[in-house]
Amino acid sequence: MRSSIASILVMITAAFVQTGSAQPFSSLVGAYPDISRSLKALSSFPELLEKLDNEPNVTVFSPANVGFNQSYAKQVFDTAPDVLLSGLQYTIVRGIYDIATLQKLGNSFLPTLLTNETYTNVSGGAVQHVQKDPRSLLRYSGAGDRSDILTTGSNIRFDGGILHITNRIPALPIALSELSTVLDLTAIELLSDPASVPDLNTQTSPDLTFFVPTNAALARYRAANDGKDPSWPAHVVSGSSPLFSTVLTGLKSVESAAKDSYRISVDEDGAVKVGEATVVNPDVLIQNGVVHVIDA
Repeated sequence: MRSSIASILVMITAAFVQTGSAQPFSSLVGAYPDISRSLKALSSFPELLEKLDNEPNVTVFSPANVGFNQSYAKQVFDTAPDVLLSGLQYTIVRGIYDIATLQKLGNSFLPTLLTNETYTNVSGGAVQHVQKDPRSLLRYSGAGDRSDILTTGSNIRFDGGILHITNRIPALPIALSELSTVLDLTAIELLSDPASVPDLNTQTSPDLTFFVPTNAALARYRAANDGKDPSWPAHVVSGSSPLFSTVLTGLKSVESAAKDSYRISVDEDGAVKVGEATVVNPDVLIQNGVVHVIDA
């Protein structure tokens, strides 16, 4: 798989070098056969294509054709037009980020053009999470779905923007209730009850941050408290935007929906702590915010 991707990138880079200058986005359609499926899908929505041609300052993460072999890709690209359009909007980030900039940022949450409230209820639109690891750049989309950004060293520029190649189609954000089947956490099932947090609907209220205990942590709490569950409002923060890890690490404390204040710190290993709990699985993106899995 990686060797075939590498050959794709060599051909794409060579094609870009031959063009020598930026060009309208629409001119890319048909010019890069190895990403033809995503470019063809984009061109099937004239308003979106016109936006890419005429409104500058975007970065497009275009999946290579081999990425369409995954079952999720078929769900997005062989389905209703509104789902397809939302999937395409989720591949387009506001702002221009070349590879060097993404590597320098290291860990970033980039707002996309996806604002359809069926799939996102986050101020400014759904985000893509881009993270640098020792050998590559990774992109995390809905429910923690991971893909590789495969264009290191080969940015494809067009007028007002830049395009990178990925090996997978991003998963659209899902509802909190759907996440329980992905992470298999009892606490998510309980938090998914809209009545679990007074004055908030955990499924639909915007810009929520959830601190969700692991199954082991929940079991320990119940054992120490006569089988009772925690106060779920103490595990939710409501604000003007979700508290992604890059935001959390810049705060001294957070206030929960239960009006409890929790000190935020970073331990010697770089793990984020919320009060006495350690975040063991950060930044799981959902439709109305973000989930951090904690160990207490």
